[in-house]
Amino acid sequence: MASEIKDKKQSDHKSSYREGLLFLPELLSPAGDYETAVGALNAGADAVYLGASAFSARAYAKNLDTEEIIEIIRYAHLFGKKIYLTSNILMRNSELKELLDITDRLYEAGLDGCIIQDLGVLSLFSERYPDMERHASTQMAILSSAGARMLKKYGVTRVVPGRELSLEEVKAIKAEGLQAECFIHGAMCYGYSGRCLMSSLAGGRSGNRGRCAGPCRQFYRCDGGDEGYIISMKDMCSVKAIPELIDAGVDSFKIEGRMKDAAYSAGVTSVYRHVIDDYIRTGRFILSKDDEYALKNLYIRSEIQEGYYFKHNGKDMISVDSPAYVKVPDELKSAVREKFLSGRLKTPVSAKIIVKKGEALTFELNAGTCTITKKGDVVDAASSKPTQDDVIREKICMTGATDYEITELLIDNDRESFVPMGALKKIRRDAFEELAESESFGKTNTRKITKDIGDGLSLIGTSSKRGKRKAALEPVYYAGVSDAGQLSEVINSGFIGAVIVPLDLLTDNGKLAEDIRQSGKSLYLRLPGIVRQKDLGRIRKKLNKAVEEYCPDGVYADSYDALALAGEFFEKEKIHTDLHMYSFNSYSIRELLTEAAFYTIDVESNIRNIEEKSESENAELIAYGHIPVMYSAGCVILTAKGGCNRNENRTFISDEKGHSFPVIPVHEYCYNVIYNCVPTSLHTVLDDVKEAGIAKVFRLEFTVESEEDTRRILKFYEDGARGDAPGCLKQYTNGHLFRGAM
Repeated sequence: MASEIKDKKQSDHKSSYREGLLFLPELLSPAGDYETAVGALNAGADAVYLGASAFSARAYAKNLDTEEIIEIIRYAHLFGKKIYLTSNILMRNSELKELLDITDRLYEAGLDGCIIQDLGVLSLFSERYPDMERHASTQMAILSSAGARMLKKYGVTRVVPGRELSLEEVKAIKAEGLQAECFIHGAMCYGYSGRCLMSSLAGGRSGNRGRCAGPCRQFYRCDGGDEGYIISMKDMCSVKAIPELIDAGVDSFKIEGRMKDAAYSAGVTSVYRHVIDDYIRTGRFILSKDDEYALKNLYIRSEIQEGYYFKHNGKDMISVDSPAYVKVPDELKSAVREKFLSGRLKTPVSAKIIVKKGEALTFELNAGTCTITKKGDVVDAASSKPTQDDVIREKICMTGATDYEITELLIDNDRESFVPMGALKKIRRDAFEELAESESFGKTNTRKITKDIGDGLSLIGTSSKRGKRKAALEPVYYAGVSDAGQLSEVINSGFIGAVIVPLDLLTDNGKLAEDIRQSGKSLYLRLPGIVRQKDLGRIRKKLNKAVEEYCPDGVYADSYDALALAGEFFEKEKIHTDLHMYSFNSYSIRELLTEAAFYTIDVESNIRNIEEKSESENAELIAYGHIPVMYSAGCVILTAKGGCNRNENRTFISDEKGHSFPVIPVHEYCYNVIYNCVPTSLHTVLDDVKEAGIAKVFRLEFTVESEEDTRRILKFYEDGARGDAPGCLKQYTNGHLFRGAM
């Protein structure tokens, strides 16, 4: 005779499908510590992303040690949920061994995937962990299907597109057969992620190293316009867009905030869990007043906006008056903590117990595909009172402090037997201990690292030995220009061997190519700094014209999107990567040189780091130029001057210390470039840099300079940077060459 109990209170949130929906999106939540990770999972996250030690883009978050992450992986897998490790910073050679050591342990513990910025790390992970998911971080600044397609060779299965993309642009990336992981809530950077050097060059704390000081949150005055927090974005809250994002096929909804506390992550996760599930179940957008209140009060700035999915930019996206957060009401924080942070989820399991005289007491547990069967002593016939079902149920269902809860129990009891209470407790305890030690839901993790870390890092030290300098090089000089006036000065300068001209400048005035050819200099194109899906067609058309009519000697690409386009029109030997194609370690350089003939030394490394990794015969160094510290879809002129008529070609923003940053609007593609307040110039250390032998090409980059200043700087460098520097170089920086970014 058998009896059965069932409890459906643990029903999976994915049990309902809206008719016609072909997939269920993942809800991905942030965690900076153990409590936050558990709270997010308790609140309904399908996956959690977190960082290990300092190897993530939130170095100032608490982050977690390896043992904590392993415990979180185990806990998440009990419920069929995933854990992703963020390796979304640029890595030095000296850090790669520790990164691999940590990742090896997590990989063997069942880590589900990694979110990666550094191309060298992506390459290493694709070789070392071929069966682990690899996601391209938003720090890789993938803005088009062309850039996304490039990464597929590294086994990338998912892209975190730039937050600035429209929903239609996101869909184009998905059309490449890649998943899209899109931000739906949290803080927004003013600049395109992975393209911002403002914190690094202005304050020494690199966003590419997870240490952004937040210069976009500071007070600025716009020349001839307003003052305020004019480049501080309102926080993103895209809850009302969830139906359209689901219908568009977005695979993962990502909540920002690894530096925020557990109540934020759990509370916001809970709200989006409700909205997603309600839409999947009913086809309607439902947001309760309580959930709306939570979103507007949990660690969010005083003003919010929906993001870029349905608009390109706007003053209404900027928190001009204040970048401050609202105070979280105590009662809201307490309610979230009590509901999601006061305990752990329990895994629902089904069980069966067989009690028959003369046979072994048998107890079976089923969790997903995992089945545990334990046998006890032979059951005796009852001498007086047989053991009843309710007694068996009470003892067997006492799961206590375990991570499990019996929601279905089948009792096969002959009602003629007696079982001691101790026997019931022991067989239950033994079964649950074995279940806990097994891989959750029967998924056995057999991944093992057999390759020695040293073998995996064989490149380190082969380019140049620490403490041993390369032979000195006498570099050749190239010059980049932004307008025809600068170009005329470069053409008249005898020591410049090649000129780098913006694609649009050349295609708008073909005579410039003729002038360059007549000067005997080589001609290189420079692709736009931002290449988005919406612009691919126009850029391809201009590239085709430039290649057919002007026969350029090569091309410069400053993003994966641009590099992909360059590869459509040029052989590898004619492609050069620019400063935002980061060359932070030997493996990044190796991968860049599979696509290009030359790479630009990143502006955040010091000379010691460069010497350790540099392939100097293929390297270029920026010896002079105002470094672009930020690319933004936002428009300073629109925000601070009331509107953009596409006629104003330059403005300035000044911080409270009086530093003035040039802002150049690129009207053709509708983005702004903010340049450093002073130029980087190596004129005082030029001989030392030459002696170090780190680069074959030295570049002079002219962006905001007048014709007169361009001429003076050219003459100064042509003379070996000896004598008095021109007045325009009275203020300058050596950049990070002799210090390095944090």
